[in-house]
Formats: sequence, structure tokens, C-alpha cells
Amino acid sequence: MQKRFYKRWKRERHQKTGWIILKETIRSSVTMFMYVSTGFFMVEGLLPTDILYAFLTNPSGLSAFLIVNAAAGTTARFENEKRYNRIVDEWMDEGRSFPDAKE
Repeated sequence: MQKRFYKRWKRERHQKTGWIILKETIRSSVTMFMYVSTGFFMVEGLLPTDILYAFLTNPSGLSAFLIVNAAAGTTARFENEKRYNRIVDEWMDEGRSFPDAKE
């Protein structure tokens, strides 16, 4: 897992921060929407289209949803960087070689 994360993040970390945050925000939005939709479907019997309609017609709910996910996207970018640095430090302490991103 660490090797796969290292290869992916080594490549992605050189992209612009705004782009990384946008991708992570979209990823967390989709994930959160899936969890919310599943929960409402199981409890209330609402379809994902019903929930999406409720979000789009309620500006305050949509704003809160976007703000929470933007914060999650920003946090994910910095957490990925911390994880990358922790992996590099561990491997340096152990004297291991670093995998090439093209492997």
C-alpha cells in the first residue's frame, strides 16, 4: 500500500495545489453523497434523485455540503503530503531504496 501511494503521490504532488484540492473535493463530495443517499434510501426510502433535487432546491444545504467537502479536500491534500513525507522518512531511516514512479 505504501509503495503504491508513494508512486501515485510522487507524481501528483507536483500539480498545482488548487487542482489537487479540487480533485479531492470532488472525490469527497461523491463519496459523501453516496453514503447519504444509501442512508436515506435504507431509512426513508428516498432515491438518490430525490436527495439531489432536495440539495439543489435548498441553497443553504448545498452551500454547507460544498463547504464541508472543500474543507475535506483541502485537508486530504495536506494529509497526503504528510503521509508521503512519513513514508520517505521511514524508508530513509531503514536505508531502503525508493521505487521509481515508472515501475
